[in-house]
Amino acid sequence: MSTTKLDKKSNFENRRKAIYICPSNLWGARERTVLRDALISKDMGLEPLIYCLKDSYLDLEAKQSNLEVIHHYGKIQTRFIKWYKLFGLGKIVREEDVALVHCYHLNFLWPLAFFLKSRPEIPLFYTTHKEISKSYREFYHKALLSRVDHFFVSSAGLVSNLMVHMDIPPRKIQVLGFGNEVIEVSRTEASKVKKDLSFDKEVWTLGTFLSSHHTSPENVLPLIYAVMGFNQKKQDESARLILICDRNWNEVLIYQELIRLIKDLGSEDDVYFYSGVSLGTFQKSIDIWLSAETSENLEDLAIGAVFQGTPVLVPRTSSSKELFGKWGEVGLTYKAGDARDLRDQLCLMVEKNRRFIRQIGKITEELMESNHFEHYKERLHDTYHNIFAARQRVSRRRLSKPPSQTA
Repeated sequence: MSTTKLDKKSNFENRRKAIYICPSNLWGARERTVLRDALISKDMGLEPLIYCLKDSYLDLEAKQSNLEVIHHYGKIQTRFIKWYKLFGLGKIVREEDVALVHCYHLNFLWPLAFFLKSRPEIPLFYTTHKEISKSYREFYHKALLSRVDHFFVSSAGLVSNLMVHMDIPPRKIQVLGFGNEVIEVSRTEASKVKKDLSFDKEVWTLGTFLSSHHTSPENVLPLIYAVMGFNQKKQDESARLILICDRNWNEVLIYQELIRLIKDLGSEDDVYFYSGVSLGTFQKSIDIWLSAETSENLEDLAIGAVFQGTPVLVPRTSSSKELFGKWGEVGLTYKAGDARDLRDQLCLMVEKNRRFIRQIGKITEELMESNHFEHYKERLHDTYHNIFAARQRVSRRRLSKPPSQTA
C-alpha cells in the first residue's frame, strides 16, 4: 500500500472514526486482533476508538498504544430482550463522523445491527475466532445478520461453522489468517534462553503462555497433570512445563495460587516459571509449544511458535485439524481438557520431534505468507475500503431518488 495517509483518509470521505467493539476481561487471539485491527485503521488515517471494559487487559494495551477507549458499563452477558442495558452504545455508533464499526463479541452484534439500520451508509464487520454452538437462523436473526456487511475468520475451519449456524453465504465470509508479525530471533538470544532453561539432566522443555490478567488455573491444570503423567511413565526421559508471562511473575494475580496448587500436587520439579524475554525468543528456545484450552478455535500464539520452528500440541478443533491437514505434521492435537490424551500425544510428540521439525522447515515460508501481518493488513484495508465505498454508492442512490408521487 503505497498511498499516503492523506490519500487513505480521503477514501472515507472525511469520516474519521473506526469503532471497535469488544468488552472482554480476557487476553487472547480475539483481543489481540482488536488491537491489531485498530492500529491498522490508524495507519489508514482513521481515528480508532475501542469500546471495552475498564481496566481490562485490552483497555491497558490500547492506552499503551495511544488509542482512544470508551468503557462499557453494564452486563456483558446480555439477553436478546435486554439491549437497553448496553449503555451509550447506540449513541456512539450513530455519530456523524463514523466510517465503520467492527464487532468481536456476538452478544453485541445484535444491538449493533439494530442501531445501524438507521445508518445504512456505515459498514458493519464481525470477526470471530471460535466456533458458534447455537443456531441463529430464526427470522429476526436473519433480519439483523443481513445488516452485517462482512464476516472475518482466522482459519478456513470456521467458515462452515458460520454457514451452518448463522446461514451466512460464503461470499460474505473472508479468511484473513492470524496476522502474526514475523519476529526475527538470533541464535545468540535463543542460546541464552536455552542456557537459562538447562536442567540437571536431559529434559524436554514444553512452553505455554499465561497473561498477567489470567485469573483461573483451570485451563493450565490439564497441562500440569499431563507433564506429571509423562514423567511418571517415561523412565529414560523427562519433561518440564515452562510457564512464561508478559510481566514479572510476582506481579501476576494468579502466581501465588499456582504456587500453592503445584505444591499440593507435588509437582515442583515438573513446572518452571519464566519471564523477561520476548515470546518469539522463548518459542524458538523450547522443544514443544503447548496450547491450553481457550475460547478460540486455535490460539494465534501456536502459529507464532511454528514461525519460530517449534512443533505445537494444541486442542483438537476444526481449525487445528485444518492447520495440520493443510501444512502436514507440524504438531499434534489433543482432546481439550483431557490430561490423559494430552500425555499420550506428548509421548508421540517426543518420539516424532525431528519429523515435525523437518516438516516445519519445509512449510514455514508459505505459512508465513498466508498468516503474516503485512498480508493480513492489506486484505483488511482493501475490504474496509471496498465495502465502505459500496455502502456510500447505495446511500447516494437512495438519496437521489425523488419522493414517490401520489395521485
